[in-house]
Amino acid sequence: MPRTKRRRLKGTGSIEPLPSGRYRARINGVKPEVFDSELDADLWLGVQRKRMQDEKINPPAPKTDARTVSELISEWQDVRGRRWKPATRERYDDHAAHIRRLLGDMPASQLDARRMDAFLMEMGRIHQPKTVAACNGVLRSVLRHAHRYGDIPAMPPPAEAIDRVKRPTLTIPTRAQVDALALASDARCYALVLLAGYCGLREGEILGLHQADVNLDEEWVFVHQQRNRVTGKLDSTKTEGVRRVAFYGPVGEALRVHLAEYPGELVAPMTTGSGRWPEPRPFTARLMRRSWVKARLKVDLPGVRFHDLRHAAASMMIAAGLNVRQVSAQLGHANPTETLNTYSHLWPDSLDDARRRMNAYLAA
Repeated sequence: MPRTKRRRLKGTGSIEPLPSGRYRARINGVKPEVFDSELDADLWLGVQRKRMQDEKINPPAPKTDARTVSELISEWQDVRGRRWKPATRERYDDHAAHIRRLLGDMPASQLDARRMDAFLMEMGRIHQPKTVAACNGVLRSVLRHAHRYGDIPAMPPPAEAIDRVKRPTLTIPTRAQVDALALASDARCYALVLLAGYCGLREGEILGLHQADVNLDEEWVFVHQQRNRVTGKLDSTKTEGVRRVAFYGPVGEALRVHLAEYPGELVAPMTTGSGRWPEPRPFTARLMRRSWVKARLKVDLPGVRFHDLRHAAASMMIAAGLNVRQVSAQLGHANPTETLNTYSHLWPDSLDDARRRMNAYLAA
C-alpha cells in the first residue's frame, strides 16, 4: 500500500514520504528539507515551530540602514531630480542645504518625531514660516522615498512644531498703474509690460515668445515655452501646457509697433551689445529686471513685482465679467481651482443674484 502524506493541524507543517524512501518536511515560510527518517523530519518541524513562536513573542528588530540623512537626500536628488526643471532644482537644493546643516550627519534610522520637531523649531528661529514649511515638505519627501526603498523602517509622524503659513496679501496694480509702469519702462519693454499687465503672461513666457507666435490679425499669442531665468535656455511652460492667449486694448497696437521696430526671432528684442558683451544677445531676465526696477521707482511703486502684473490682468478680466474658466485659461493655471483659490475675493458677491433666481424658480 503506498505511503501518503501525514496530515497535521493547520500551520504545523507536513511530512511527505518520497519514492526514494526519504521524507520531505514542509512548513510555511521556510525552505523544505529532506531527511532519511520520519523522526528526523518531525524533529526539524518542531524546531521550526518553536522558532516561529519565539519570533511572534519577541519579534526581531527591524533591519535598518546606517546611512545618514545627507546620503538619503543625495539619493533622492539623483532619482527624483531627473524630472525637475532648473529653477525647481535650485529651490530644492536650497531647502536641502538647510536640512543638511542641521540633520545631515544623523543616521536616518534615528530621525523620530522628537528630532523632527526640534529641527523645525530651530529652523523657525532663523527663517520665515514659508521657508520652514518648504523644508519640512522636502524632508518628508526624502523620507517617503527612503521608506519606499526600505531604507527606514517607518515614516515619522507629522510635525507638531510647524507654524501655519498665511496666504500673502496680493499686490494688484490698477489699470492706470499698469499703463504708467509700461511708459516708465525701457522702450524695448513697453509692449512686454502690457502683455503681462493686460494678458497675464509670466515673465519667462514673454521672454520665450517667438514673433511667429503672435497673430496680430486675430489678436492672440500662442504660448508654448518660456525662457528659464537660471539657465537662460528655452523650456516648457510652468504647467507643461500650451495655450492661446487673447490680447486686447492697447496691447495689439503696442505689439504691432514693437514687432516692426525690433524684428527678429523672439518678441523680446536682442541687445545691441556693448562693453563686456560686444555681440548682440537675447534679452534676459536680468535685463528685464533692471528695466523694471527703474520703472517702478519712477512711478513711486517700489514694492510692485513684475509678477504682480499677472494679478492686475486677472483683476481686469474678472471686472470685465470673464468667468473662472476663461480667466484660468488666459493665465495658464493648472486648473480653475487654482484660479479660485487665488482670486475668489475679486469676483462680485452673487448672493443676491442667487436669491433672485431661486425665488423666480420657486414662484413658477
